Amino acid sequence: MDPRCYYDHCELHLPHGVEDIKNEKSMLCYHPHGALCVGFSWNGAHAPELKHIPAKWLVVDVLMHAPLFGRILRWIGNVGGADAGNMKRLMKEGTNIGIIPGGFEDATIMKKGSERIWLKKRKGFIKYALRFGYRVHPVYNFGECDTFYTFHWLAKLRMVWFSTLTNTKLNKPIKPLDKTFTKF
Repeated sequence: MDPRCYYDHCELHLPHGVEDIKNEKSMLCYHPHGALCVGFSWNGAHAPELKHIPAKWLVVDVLMHAPLFGRILRWIGNVGGADAGNMKRLMKEGTNIGIIPGGFEDATIMKKGSERIWLKKRKGFIKYALRFGYRVHPVYNFGECDTFYTFHWLAKLRMVWFSTLTNTKLNKPIKPLDKTFTKF
């Protein structure tokens, strides 16, 4: 399945080729998040060029616990939560991982036609890469900012609001979501 057939300008170009990504201990860091992670999906999890490379694609835990979407992600099988415990467990095993370091903050600052990323306070993934001996492959999805129009005003207020929804300091869903959505 190559969903990129619906979008002519979506291509995966790697400076050193796909051969540069090893079968273990490779971390693919996708930027930017965008509104719906189109680049992460099309140039990562579903990219035909990367099908031979075993990888776990990590998403925020809130999505893994969402009623319908969480079930779909678990059904896909190669998707997991991006919490620190899961990330460390996978890295101890040497599993290749794909992440979007900018997360919800990246999505929050997205603006149609403007390339933006949020990495200001995101250092943990590099610390883990160093600790577990991973190669870091930065991947930038040019054109992600052209996929959707978004509400880009009141960015600081939305950052505060999203951090309370996702409880990003703990990287866990807030209690009501946790109790409601995990008992299926």
